[in-house]
Amino acid sequence: MGKVLLSIVSLLSLMSCVHEPATVTSGPQFTFANNPDNGNPRIIRFGDRIGFLLVDPATNLFSLQAGTNRQFGCVNPPTYLTFHDVQQHLQTPDDPLASAIHELRILRDAYLAVYQGPYPFTDCADLASRKIAEGIGSFRNTDNDLVTFLRDHNNYNAFGFVAQGRLQRVEGAGAVQYNGVSRCVWDGVDGTEKFQCKDKINLH
Repeated sequence: MGKVLLSIVSLLSLMSCVHEPATVTSGPQFTFANNPDNGNPRIIRFGDRIGFLLVDPATNLFSLQAGTNRQFGCVNPPTYLTFHDVQQHLQTPDDPLASAIHELRILRDAYLAVYQGPYPFTDCADLASRKIAEGIGSFRNTDNDLVTFLRDHNNYNAFGFVAQGRLQRVEGAGAVQYNGVSRCVWDGVDGTEKFQCKDKINLH
């Protein structure tokens, strides 16, 4: 069971757009993400620190929502570190890869940064020159079927996140309200023909 769950977490990291460091000087306290065994094999809770990239071609902006201000590796070591609270619900605890795994991922103090597009950027200097605003806000991600691609299935997987916060403009011209939304549907098999996302960044 432990090896299987480790594989799930590894797969999740590969699916994420941005990877953040997992090393910290001290572990999280007993919280939603890191708590004693609740005796329920269907519920798994842990702390995590990956980043989520959002690209909105309509506004020509892209943004980062993460547990650290590492910013695609350009700030190393990072000066800000926190943890996602992650909860996974296994429909069949004896064989988690054979059934849907619902995931809830919450980050109440997420690092949020918005950049001028287009994405990608050329190097760290280019990224820094394009930053519009940054700050701390909230993040909530849900996934209806985390490992759809590993098994036979009939349903589409729906997943996505909402991030929001009041950010400070880099040039010092006050604060702006940020709202980033990503909603995706995927059949878990064909990533080109049946993968659809609606991504939107609002900055005002």
